[in-house]
Amino acid sequence: MKVENYFTTFQEIAQDKSTPKTLYKFRDWSNDKHKRLLVQREAYFSAPCDFIDPFDFRIPVRYDRMTDIEKFKWACHVYESKYPGTQKHIITSEAAKLMQQPHMSDKSYFRNIEEEFLNDQNNRLGVLSLSGNLYNTKLWSLYASEFKGFAVGLDPLIIFPEFGGGGPVIYGKKLPILKPEPIMDFHVIKFYQVHFKFDKWDWEEEYRTMIFKPKLTINDRRKVLPSGAFKEIWVGYKMPKEDLEQLKKLLHPDLKHLPIRVYNPSNS
Repeated sequence: MKVENYFTTFQEIAQDKSTPKTLYKFRDWSNDKHKRLLVQREAYFSAPCDFIDPFDFRIPVRYDRMTDIEKFKWACHVYESKYPGTQKHIITSEAAKLMQQPHMSDKSYFRNIEEEFLNDQNNRLGVLSLSGNLYNTKLWSLYASEFKGFAVGLDPLIIFPEFGGGGPVIYGKKLPILKPEPIMDFHVIKFYQVHFKFDKWDWEEEYRTMIFKPKLTINDRRKVLPSGAFKEIWVGYKMPKEDLEQLKKLLHPDLKHLPIRVYNPSNS
């Protein structure tokens, strides 16, 4: 799959045999916000700053690694973006003037640009994280209240197209070196910032889909999922009986037909 087209189309998802047929969201029934997934068919798309991994969504663009030629290309790009339609000779002339400014050799100037971008990303990006492995005991422990919570199986053929696409997280030992547009393609930069994590997190077996908006409110981040996307409901073997009865009672009418099964790792 090409990085530029990482958010796949419906047809590509259907043809990609590596994509699990069901992706799982692990939740804590004692958390009223988590209940909304089953009670209102509502998923919450988190801000990047909500994630545990300090490097998640924060792989820096290395302005400081640009050569002088790359800085000039970047300066041309910045000017042209600010004044679209400007003739090329004016763009190059203004970029040359910009190159003479003291801040062009000031590393703190570029660090501030990157930090401002990363912080702004928290306001405009919402992420729904899923896993391809129901039997992942670490996920049950961390995100489903140590088997007292629940997991919902969702259909990626419905979820991904609903929000413009999605795909797996790629894990590696070293952070990729990113450089700004036009040195690197924007889609390549975003791919690595959004979909790359250190391999210490590969146990999550994560898949992601996202929403974008200039400024996302709490209500914007709450998305009602299509009823057809819900395939399975599992509860941890330690879920209290009263919680299970409450879950059954509060379950959204469109999901009442789904069987509720108990997951116990000792039986798998």
